[in-house]
Amino acid sequence: MAELGQASRKRSREEEEAAADWISHLPDSIIHHILSLLDDTKSAVRTCVLSPIWQTAWLHVPILDLRRSSFQNYSSFCRCVDQVLSRRNPYIDARKISYTDKERYESRDRRLLIRVIQYAASHGTQHLVIDVDTVLVRHEQEIFKLGRNEAVFRSNALRC
Repeated sequence: MAELGQASRKRSREEEEAAADWISHLPDSIIHHILSLLDDTKSAVRTCVLSPIWQTAWLHVPILDLRRSSFQNYSSFCRCVDQVLSRRNPYIDARKISYTDKERYESRDRRLLIRVIQYAASHGTQHLVIDVDTVLVRHEQEIFKLGRNEAVFRSNALRC
């Protein structure tokens, strides 16, 4: 008789867990939208660890918010940006990309920013926000030299 009670409780607990996980049963597009509303891309990636069903959901998020302040050091930030840009689903347009780096400018920062701009140009980005240290702005000629060779400034998706 005790076994019957344990089986009933186990079944009841499983039913409760299934009912509590209603989010996983939402359509993928809604899950992607919810993830895009989180504070930044790092939070979206971390959230996807919560459920095996969500493990690849961050690859489809249409809004990327890349913030250096979310990381303890520059190399972690670079690795994350690199992973996000290289692993993201190439068939999903990035509707909006925000790149924020308010730390002290170093020449290595320019390479990462140029990579983000090139990614935006080649992935149908409609809204590109670049918020950087003012020292980087002084080096804008170096950054915008890529406009001669890259499609970023001729992009049909980007809106001015």
